Formats: sequence, structure tokens, C-alpha cells
Amino acid sequence: MLDFRIRIMAIAVVILGFISLTGLIKQKKVELKYALVWYGAGVVILIFTLFPKLMDGLSHLLGIATPVNMLFMLAIIVLSAIVMELTAVLSAMSQRVRKLVQEVALLRDELQQASEKTHE
Repeated sequence: MLDFRIRIMAIAVVILGFISLTGLIKQKKVELKYALVWYGAGVVILIFTLFPKLMDGLSHLLGIATPVNMLFMLAIIVLSAIVMELTAVLSAMSQRVRKLVQEVALLRDELQQASEKTHE
């Protein structure tokens, strides 16, 4: 079971995280679709912090020795999913940048050829 001070600190950290994430969204530094994952993680942390017996019961149900081990396992799974999603987004953006660079190079070549024809 979590100590009361640790629970209060976890709630404060989640609330501060929500506030800063909302600020980043308003400043358009983070897109809402990516922020939703962090909001979801914060809600899960709040639920387990406010109802610690839930974490005990869930870890027992899943056959995990201690609730802390379950918490680490869930954290690893969530962070791995976030990394995979961001890797997919990064790969898509890389392909889009490569395509745009190629299109710009072709347009510059056409523009240079058209410019040379008009100067002749």
C-alpha cells in the first residue's frame, strides 16, 4: 500500500503534468492526438493512487508478486507503445520530407531550364 505522502505527491505531479501538457497544446507545441496518451497515463496513475487496493487486486489477479512489479510492467508496456507510435510517425515524416525534397529539386531544375530558355 502506498504511503499517504507518496499518494499526495503522485496526485500533485499528475495535476502539474496535466497543466503543463494543456499549456503545450495551447502553444501548439504538442498535438492533441499525442497528448491524449499522456492524459490517459495520468488518469490511470490517478485511479491507482486514489484506489490503491485496486492495484493490489489487479496484481493478484494477474499473478504478479507485488503491485510495484505490476506498476513497472505497465509502465514498460505503455512506454514501449509510445516509442513504437512515435517511431512510426517519425518514419512517415521522413518519407514525406524526402518526397518534398525531391519535388523541390525537380521544380528548381524546371525553373532553371525555363530561365535558360528565356535568356537565349
